[in-house]
Amino acid sequence: MTYISLARKWRPTCFSDVIGQDHIIRLLQGAIRKGKLAHAFLFSGTRGLGKTTVARLLAKIICCENSHKQEPCNVCTQCFTISSGHSSDVLEIDGASNNSIDDIRNLKEFVRHHPINGRHKVIIIDEVQMLSNSAFNGLLKLIEEPPLHVKFIFATTDIEKIPVTIVSRCQKYDFKKISCKDMVVKLQEVAIKERIPIKEKGLYLIALTSDGSMRDALSLLDQVGTISHVEITEKHIVELIGLAEQSNIDKVVDAILYGHSRCVIQEFNKLCVQGKDEKRILDALIERLRNILLQAISGSFPEMSNFNPEYIEFIRTRAFLFSQEDLQRILFLGYFFLNQIKRNENFTLLIELALIKMTKRPKVIEKNAIEAKIRTLVNLSKCRKERLNEHKKWIILFDKIYSAIPSIAYYLTMGTYDAFGNIWISNKSFYFRLKVLFAMNLFKSQCLKYHGFFPILFLEN
Repeated sequence: MTYISLARKWRPTCFSDVIGQDHIIRLLQGAIRKGKLAHAFLFSGTRGLGKTTVARLLAKIICCENSHKQEPCNVCTQCFTISSGHSSDVLEIDGASNNSIDDIRNLKEFVRHHPINGRHKVIIIDEVQMLSNSAFNGLLKLIEEPPLHVKFIFATTDIEKIPVTIVSRCQKYDFKKISCKDMVVKLQEVAIKERIPIKEKGLYLIALTSDGSMRDALSLLDQVGTISHVEITEKHIVELIGLAEQSNIDKVVDAILYGHSRCVIQEFNKLCVQGKDEKRILDALIERLRNILLQAISGSFPEMSNFNPEYIEFIRTRAFLFSQEDLQRILFLGYFFLNQIKRNENFTLLIELALIKMTKRPKVIEKNAIEAKIRTLVNLSKCRKERLNEHKKWIILFDKIYSAIPSIAYYLTMGTYDAFGNIWISNKSFYFRLKVLFAMNLFKSQCLKYHGFFPILFLEN
């Protein structure tokens, strides 16, 4: 017997079944009610939020024979053929596998003809960001001046990769992650109707693990639902999904916060021996550290009501014991290494290095050492300032002598000067000529006037 997964079986068949996207449904229904549907829509958001589902529902409403409704009737011929994927007026394309300019040319041929059964033709392109540059260029002209009977609906998980010229010609709708509370309500409904015996805490764990994706949550429920004749608990879900138990993760967090490098590696290795996924362990650690930091800053953290009292008490206690600066530093290191892991195959070693680095505290410098360093810098600054002033005096003196006695000024450029008012000449010929010139009263008077003293001439060996 063919089995249909829960994610497919419970796909919404009308707008009222879509959860967590009320802001989008409200706008679309308002446009339908007023007859102001745009020619192109762009749905963006992460996986499993309902982008493709809403696109299909919108296509149904556009083509539905009962057009006065803000919901598809799901009984007319158009709704039935669209649901089965056999509609001649609705074309759904996977952008990942149909991304060439030839596919866009075929699309233009489809658009050129009028609809066969309804009043509009609808083109849905999923993962539109995967189209090539030439395909985007070919699509641009089609969107810019579309036929009146054509509607475009694009769905993407990475809107940044779509050219701005395409985005600006569409009505953009951002799908947000579904809240844990909304997901649990839906999962409870599915579990009851599918006769899956599962505790509410287990549903919360599934919702938290799914990261706002309803499809992922239904897939996980489908997976844990294979356990027969037993009420499914948190422990079953932890074992099946490969998650680490809360108490074990808390031990690793404590080892990090208290700076115990040996303990953190031991606890991490215990989890690895149990077959837990290393990346999920790091994700769980970062999530806990984030909650501790948010608790320390604002006195609460996201989805606090979804956790058991032991977890909330753990977060509150650690937020009270450790400074925000330490928590920020540790959390920053965790995110830094998490990004490095995505680009490296040997991620186990990187995770171990991350855990060790997170346990280390910055070295504290003694007060006396800091004061001594400051005094050294101040003295050095004074010395540099004095030397700079002497250098300025020599520049002023040189300018005045050059205007009065150019011959002496020429030879002065061959020497070097020190902070004591001495001039050092390495060339003997220049040295003896300067000795004669130094005896001139005009030179002496210029030095005394602009420099305050008469320089001494030395010959370098």
